Amino acid sequence: MSKLITSGCGISQRDFKHYPIWVHFPTISHKLKHISIGGPAVGNEYIGRTCKKHILENLDVEAVIVQWTSIGKLDLFVENENTLDEIKDFNLRNFVVDMNSSVVNHRGFWPSSNSSDNFIKELYNNNFKSKIYDHIKDLEYILDIQTLCELHGIPYYFFFGYEFDFEFIRNTSELEHLYKSINWNKFMTRTPMYALYQNSDEYKLDIFDKDPRYMSPNSAFQISFYIKYIVPILNERFTPTNFDITRLENHCINLAKEMKNK
Repeated sequence: MSKLITSGCGISQRDFKHYPIWVHFPTISHKLKHISIGGPAVGNEYIGRTCKKHILENLDVEAVIVQWTSIGKLDLFVENENTLDEIKDFNLRNFVVDMNSSVVNHRGFWPSSNSSDNFIKELYNNNFKSKIYDHIKDLEYILDIQTLCELHGIPYYFFFGYEFDFEFIRNTSELEHLYKSINWNKFMTRTPMYALYQNSDEYKLDIFDKDPRYMSPNSAFQISFYIKYIVPILNERFTPTNFDITRLENHCINLAKEMKNK
């Protein structure tokens, strides 16, 4: 069966369980094997590294869709058992994720995100964090996946989860070679997913203020985004199923309304 790889941060994570999000829909609407590797709180380093792994293991993949997250998140690979125990006691980001996007109790990536609520991030942010280096690193991962897909003739599609500081990127000499080398036309929309959400009618059903676990755009927006941006890509590469997607659309809209009114 034809393969699809998708990846991203928490707003595109495979194991998001609170309501349906866009990565849950491809096997419903199309005949494909879905390798979904989006992970919770992860940064672009994690997204880039795991995408490389799974693309190289599946060079017959029919398409790759990547949601890039905000620049500057810190992903650290941790294997020291004492450090792993320390991480478990943090208030936030108290888990590690393996290269298959599963939360695990052994070595893996600690997705610290942008938080500063623990001694490791406080030390890093106060002494080592660099906006230029964060951009060099993250833009290199975007370019890496672009280059890998083009090398093997794999169709690839990108989109932003959150805003990029393009004024900074364009005006920083250390980033010029990366800015000019990345094919920004491969981004299916220049507007980040979360900005689309905040400017949508579905945003009035947002419930993040009730519970921070609901950080991904609600199910009503997810299905709208999926139909507008993802389905046309899948239609080019995969055979649609006979499923009536309007049934899924109605379910997602009704679910968002129910969760808002609880």
